[in-house]
This record gives sequence, C-alpha cells and structure tokens, in this order.
Amino acid sequence: MTIPTPVVHASAMPRFSRPFMTLLGKEVARFMTVVVQTIITPLVTAGLYLTIFVGGLGGRLEGIMEGVSYMDYLVPGLVMMGAINHSFNNAASSFMISKFQNNLIDVLVTPLTDLEIACAYGFASVVRGVLVGVLTWLVAVPFGGPIPEHPALALLVLAVGSLVFAFLGVSAGVYGSKFDDIARISTFIILPLTYLGGVFIPITSYPDAVQGVAAINPLLYAIDGLRLTFLSRSNVGPLAVTVVITLSLLTTLCLALVALRYSKAIRN
Repeated sequence: MTIPTPVVHASAMPRFSRPFMTLLGKEVARFMTVVVQTIITPLVTAGLYLTIFVGGLGGRLEGIMEGVSYMDYLVPGLVMMGAINHSFNNAASSFMISKFQNNLIDVLVTPLTDLEIACAYGFASVVRGVLVGVLTWLVAVPFGGPIPEHPALALLVLAVGSLVFAFLGVSAGVYGSKFDDIARISTFIILPLTYLGGVFIPITSYPDAVQGVAAINPLLYAIDGLRLTFLSRSNVGPLAVTVVITLSLLTTLCLALVALRYSKAIRN
C-alpha cells in the first residue's frame, strides 16, 4: 500500500470556514487542558517579578520615567513579556507535539491553505498570550498596578504583539526536529530581545554600546506600544510603534508561510 506524501496546500484564497474554525478550536482546547502552564505558572512568575522589582528594588528605581511610578512603568512590560513568551511557546510546541505523535498529516491533507494553517495556530496562540497578559495585569492591580487609559488599544497591541511571536513559533515548530531547537530560540533570541526591550528599565539607562542594538529590537516597540496605551507616554512614539510592529508582523507571517510551503521537515 502506497502512502501519499502529504502536500502543504499553496496559498490560495483563504476561506476561514469550518475546517479553519475546527483547527482553531482544537488548538485552543489543547492548551486549556494544561491549566498549570496556562494560568498558574504565569501568575506565580508575575508575582515573583513584582515582589523582587517593586518590593525589593522599587525604591531605587523610582523616577526612571518622569511622572510615572516604577510599578506603573513595570507592569506593561511584564504583561507583554508574558504574552509573547506563551504565544511563541504555544505555537512551537503544538507543531512539535504533532510531529512526535505523527498526526500532523491530518492537518496537511485537509483543504486548508498555508495561510489558514498559520493563522489557526497563530490565533490560538494569541488567545493564550492575551489570557496570560490579562492575568498578569490582574495580579498587579491589587498591588497598585496601573489601569489602561485606552483599554481597547491595549488589547489590540497585546494581541498583535502576541501574533508576531506566534507566527515565529509556527516557523520554529515547522523547522525544529526536537524541543531543544525551540529552547535555543527562546534562550538565544527571545530572552535577549526581552531584556533589551525596556521591560525593567528604559533603554536610555543602558550602556551607550547597547542602546544602538536595543533601538532596533522589535520587542521594544511592542512593549512601549503597550506602555503607551496604559500611561499615554513612552520612550517611542505611536508612529514608530505602528510601523515596526506592522513590519514585524508581516515578516514573521511570511516566514511561517515559507516554512509551511517549502520545509522538508513536514513533507517527509
């Protein structure tokens, strides 16, 4: 009996109909079954960061942004950091698990287009990322965390920032052959981007040699964009935030589509 080679469908006009919604629903249901990873772990992590940086170091870091308390400065960064990390890991781990369980072919032989597959995994990861971000914010509110001045824009920026890293996770999941490959990306790409993204202190506080590198970090604009929706002020302007996040989204989407279309890692 000859088993047909799975073929990833070319990027025809997406329909986003029942097959797409089924895959999206399956991916959301998958991560909701691991409540400890989805909810408990982010809450513990956020609480530890708040304890260390606000409770322990907050007095030394007050005034890093004029007219803003350190708690108000820190919380948007923690929210975006948690969201993008979980979005990336969700998309990447979902592809890796499907490979190891040999059920990725079930997705590849459906009438879904490349764009629909990427969006299904990406949107499900965004749901997880936004959920983690909102929970992180809710943990901070009882301790004096800020209330967003523009809530709808805050959710939009959080969702788009999460989607950027969700599409990156799709690419990583397609090309990765083992979970160590995903861990390397988290350690050597996402972690440096996070710490050079102005989560804990503004990039103007970095050494001069580091500021130039930090200024081209797309995560900086996602974090400061969210900070802008919380505080109506940030280290970068709204135009720069919009341009950089949009370009980052298009870039990671193209990477995901190329991976789905041409990678031998899922064709063999």
